[in-house]
Amino acid sequence: MSQYGQLSTGAVIMEVLGSLLGQGLYGRLSTRRSNHMLVATWMIFGVVVGAGYRGSLIASLTLPRQPPRPETVEELVTAVERATIGSFGTSYKGFFMESDNSIYQDLGRLVHVGTNITKGLTDALTMKRAHVGGRQYVELSVAKYFTRIDGTSPIYNGRQDIIPSTTAWPIPHDAPYKPVFDKIIMTITEVSCKKKTVKMIMLKE
Repeated sequence: MSQYGQLSTGAVIMEVLGSLLGQGLYGRLSTRRSNHMLVATWMIFGVVVGAGYRGSLIASLTLPRQPPRPETVEELVTAVERATIGSFGTSYKGFFMESDNSIYQDLGRLVHVGTNITKGLTDALTMKRAHVGGRQYVELSVAKYFTRIDGTSPIYNGRQDIIPSTTAWPIPHDAPYKPVFDKIIMTITEVSCKKKTVKMIMLKE
């Protein structure tokens, strides 16, 4: 109270804060400036944290839940029920099944041969499926058939290449050591050594 029987400014603030907190602060706490600063700081902190929490909560409740977005072979085999590939994919399916890597073996079991790219990509939009193909051809098909006017697309290319680029050894067709060389090519392809080497050479140029 002031000498005129009226509440001081600090006391009014304390009363207002007390009503907001459901507590009668005035008369219990000292009206020193340090107490005012403490309560004000606490209230500002509460407002900031509360606003941030409400914003995050509203966003989590209103934004649509996105399906899993596999980027690697390991993520793909756990996210989809089938991986389609064009009629050319028989050799690639065998390539995956013969791999020493269990992840590629799982991929080989998921691969179904004989689906054209437009059907495969359409199925990938509506079912738990993926379509496997050469990166450049898939990118071209997505741009041509599945890209909106604003340039966005519901389809994307994973980060890791699955279909290896054409690789071969200059050896006789029926050479007895061909399976060994094929294993070496498979290992080099799986760890993307060729892709990384080409990228390094292009950067140097």
